[in-house]
Amino acid sequence: MPATGARIAGFMIPIWQGVGLGKSALDSKLLQFATPSQRPVIESVINCGGVSAAAKSLGKAHSSVSEMVSRVRRQASARGYSPDHDNTHIVPETHYLKGVSTLYGSDDKIKLQWVKSNADQNQLAIVAQQAARAFFTPREPLRPAVAPLAADDDLMTCYVISDLHLGMYAWAREAGADYDVQIASGLLINAMNRLMLKAPDSGHAVIAQLGDLMHMDDQTNQTRRSHNALDVDTRYERVSEVALSLYRQTIDMALRKHRTVHVVNVPGNHDDISAMWLGVALKEAYRDEPRLTIDTGQRGYFYHRFGANLLGFTHGHEAKMAELGEIMSEETMNRPELAGAIYRHWLTGHIHHQQILELRTCLVESFRTLAAKDAYHATKGYRSGRDMRAITYHRAYGEDERYRVGVRELEAIHGAIKGAGHAAVAQTR
Repeated sequence: MPATGARIAGFMIPIWQGVGLGKSALDSKLLQFATPSQRPVIESVINCGGVSAAAKSLGKAHSSVSEMVSRVRRQASARGYSPDHDNTHIVPETHYLKGVSTLYGSDDKIKLQWVKSNADQNQLAIVAQQAARAFFTPREPLRPAVAPLAADDDLMTCYVISDLHLGMYAWAREAGADYDVQIASGLLINAMNRLMLKAPDSGHAVIAQLGDLMHMDDQTNQTRRSHNALDVDTRYERVSEVALSLYRQTIDMALRKHRTVHVVNVPGNHDDISAMWLGVALKEAYRDEPRLTIDTGQRGYFYHRFGANLLGFTHGHEAKMAELGEIMSEETMNRPELAGAIYRHWLTGHIHHQQILELRTCLVESFRTLAAKDAYHATKGYRSGRDMRAITYHRAYGEDERYRVGVRELEAIHGAIKGAGHAAVAQTR
């Protein structure tokens, strides 16, 4: 069935009614916009002459193939290629299509067309990586840490850091609790320390940073996309330094307890650019540490295999929880190192509260945050709990145990430490 559209103020707005042949048939140009896992399906649709025949040839459901075709078409449209809607001017790889203004004559033919594009942050990441490497080149890398003597290689513990929003400011009288850079730092380090005491001496560890580690992405103190004002505690430069320091401390703690440590550095909707340079900086700093791996992939979906377990990590702002099962299946089907896992578990953040959804192919879970509410969310009535969790997986049997530390427990620990410090000072007087 061909695509139709509505013309509004000079724009042709596409309304896809399905995937068919004729004018909207797939052509080989779509392959350049497909991911490696999507290419075989798109090639089959092209070669077989339609979705139904391709689905039968591939042994897949018609709806699955149809949705993948629609997704590739959307990817192509974002780059400016949608011939059914008179858009054939492909923007550079460093950009994405912002909009097309088309002037039609009385004969319904195009007279003029303006193509507008914005810089693609995923491609601009390359520039930031090069700058970060240049910055760290003259510096000596960190010395390898000493591995623990005893650890169970059949266990892996995942420490979940979700939505810390470092740099956010909250005033208790306005938002219900105080929050700033110093408070956030203390909560995270004490939470990591407490969870490591509770967790077993597993041979392996994952530090899952699920995005929005930082509250702002630049010195404007606004959200980068919608330009909403943010309540911030201090300058972006200082928050950046503290974020890197916190990352270093948590990694060093994990290396002392576990034989191998894998860091998943997921970008969020508040800090997608900051997360990128943080990941590059960590890779450079730890380039001589053989027991540490850092995943700074350019896409929003990350995966880690441990025996029969496949963990997926994403911030959660680009896809609904119910869609993640299909995304995992699609992105891992052509990757032998990830295919065939028995226990599949998605870990997400973004919504700041715990939610578990059991799908046919995997378990999807969103995690709470240690961060307090800012003034905006406090007035909207958000009431999610605040905690941090660690999950231990067995290589053959899936999830083995999980551990939790809440903000009240952390505040009690902080009070005890602070009280002991005051007592020590008093004794020296």
